[in-house]
Amino acid sequence: MVKFGKKFFFDDLPENNTNNVKPKKSKERKRSPKKSNNKIDLRKVFTKIKETIANIVEIIVGVLKRIWPIIILIVVVILLLIGIKSCSKKETKNKKVIPTPVEKIKKPQINNDVKVSIFEELPTAEKFITNIDDYADKKITISYEEAKLVDNHYEEVGEYKIVISIENQNFESKITVEDKVAPTLTTKNVVISEGATYKIADFIEKCEDNSKKDCSFDYKDAGFGSYTAPGKYEITIIAKDINGNVTEKTSTLTINKKVTPTPTPTPTPTPTPVPTEKCKYGTDEYDSSKYTLSYKVSKNGCAINKELAYSKEYNEKANEMAKTENQKLVADLSKKDLNMKIELESFITEVRNSSGKGFVGYTIIFKLYNSSSQNHELLVEYALKADGSRLFKSNKIGL
Repeated sequence: MVKFGKKFFFDDLPENNTNNVKPKKSKERKRSPKKSNNKIDLRKVFTKIKETIANIVEIIVGVLKRIWPIIILIVVVILLLIGIKSCSKKETKNKKVIPTPVEKIKKPQINNDVKVSIFEELPTAEKFITNIDDYADKKITISYEEAKLVDNHYEEVGEYKIVISIENQNFESKITVEDKVAPTLTTKNVVISEGATYKIADFIEKCEDNSKKDCSFDYKDAGFGSYTAPGKYEITIIAKDINGNVTEKTSTLTINKKVTPTPTPTPTPTPTPVPTEKCKYGTDEYDSSKYTLSYKVSKNGCAINKELAYSKEYNEKANEMAKTENQKLVADLSKKDLNMKIELESFITEVRNSSGKGFVGYTIIFKLYNSSSQNHELLVEYALKADGSRLFKSNKIGL
């Protein structure tokens, strides 16, 4: 307990001053008039407050003495919870996520001998999985080689890889695309007159194939192209598709005898003017059994100087005729399906008159060879006439 000392004023000091010191006379203090008896005693107030605080502290200490084990328990529980949470976070961070195992699908019995034709609809899963009933409740898809597909089907024969997927588990197989369908060939009969030519395309009406590609044609008869006498001949045409399937059809070639027309009276020919002067290099008569005159240069029945056979003036005209005929010949050959390699040769030869002193003109010869054959077979040989027609010596391909 704190004791408060008694407060004294100077005028209350005892008279027996031990130091015999005379007190100073103080001015008389004016005192306020006494108040009523309701004046608060501060000492009592402070004492009361002190007692109250002491009582509160005593109560708190008493309470703490009773509940301190509970407080300690709460603190321990809080610390444990904090530690568990921290460990749980570390464990979660370091823990690897293990995916849920996918149900392993038993390997199906796969058929690797599935075959379809070109342009045929693609087969379903039943064709590839022989035990399809074992997977009735499974999702099954088939993936084809997209690069080889055209409009959801195959256009070319071959063997292609496929992937069968059952519940996202893949199994490989294959599909064989084949073409065993022969083309459909329609032919027609051909009628010509004696001396006329014919070619293999004349017998073709149409040819259709499931590959949607063009057919190639050949003839089975060894004598094709060599029939010239009047009569009827059976011609067997062979059509082949791009995959080697073959169809044969027989047609008839009829060669009618050439009807000789009633001769028209020959008008009296205008006599060839006789040169007023003698031909300097001789007349333009030449050996017609040996030469066919393709380009004539003689004038007025007279041959010209044989040195002119090498002049640019006449050479250019002969070369132009040969070039035009060459282009025409190539066009004619392109219309034929010969299935062989053709080699073309052309020759321009000067023709001299019978005396050999004069130049009459040129003969232009064309020859076609089968360069695919071992003996380099001569197929066609002819001379070009002055009117642009052809005088054949040999014609094995029916030009």
